[in-house]
Amino acid sequence: MGLGMTFRCTCERCGDIFFSPDRRAKTCPKCIKRYGLQKRQETQARPPASAHAKPGTNARPAQRQPTTAVPTKRKKRIETLTEELREAILKAYEKYKQDPNLKLGQIHAKIAAELNTKRQIVAEAIHGPQIAPKPLTPELRQEIISRYQQFVQRLERPEAGRRKTIAAELGLPLSQVASVLREWKSQIPDVSHLTREQMFQIEKAYWHHLQSGTPFEDIPKIVARELGFTEWQVLRRIDMLHDSFSKVADAPEPPPEIREAIEQAYLEYLKRPAPPPDSLHSTLAKRFGVTPKQVFRVLLEYRRRVLQNNRQPAELQNSLGMGTG
Repeated sequence: MGLGMTFRCTCERCGDIFFSPDRRAKTCPKCIKRYGLQKRQETQARPPASAHAKPGTNARPAQRQPTTAVPTKRKKRIETLTEELREAILKAYEKYKQDPNLKLGQIHAKIAAELNTKRQIVAEAIHGPQIAPKPLTPELRQEIISRYQQFVQRLERPEAGRRKTIAAELGLPLSQVASVLREWKSQIPDVSHLTREQMFQIEKAYWHHLQSGTPFEDIPKIVARELGFTEWQVLRRIDMLHDSFSKVADAPEPPPEIREAIEQAYLEYLKRPAPPPDSLHSTLAKRFGVTPKQVFRVLLEYRRRVLQNNRQPAELQNSLGMGTG
């Protein structure tokens, strides 16, 4: 190899063209740095033939006989979603979704590798078949928003979830429904724009009117006028107070005396001028020796009982269900 001679090589990692004095180089300098690889040392280069010859002889070293690598036959990936495969995917999904460090795409990739199938098959088994997006006309956008608002106004939580239910009813992909609602919420005063202290004031005012016998349907408008928030912000905060019971269904029910003490502590909490430094659930959990999830369960059931006394039973038949928001 002449002095200063370089060779045109292709990086096996990123595919870029680079030049190197080593004609066998397979990784470009950028990838060496990016992946923390060690650069091929000159001492690892093939030694000249004279290094193998004994002094005083012109004998060439014995050359290695070429060998043909036997290719490993790769098992063909499963491309059909059978019931057996669906059950295996769902079982694996239940295991992996418990890991908070795994994103949904990573879960799909792990399951696809384990079961030797495509990620699209995994996604279809978990989330259902993919639906082609529809053109989003102004009328369709408004229909999505209106249906979501109605769910919130009725405190209704379908078992499949609000967004999934709207998507299924309108024949839209879930991502399209979620995108419309996300864009809409970014353009209006939403509950996410409120501070913790402001949400606490809404909770206090709501509870006062609920226990005073004010019809539930009138409370959001009254509280919004009293505190200077929009009716939607108040309604969403109330909706959060009556969250899905499915989130706490697996929490053990505390003993009756602890339950009663938590309910009494909640009434004391609502008399405070400001919320405690820590979250309500954590504060009461430390105080009564239970878990925050148990406190969450007690308060959800307590609020539901008080609300049932305020509303007609027929109106509550499909409200406050076991579904997700």
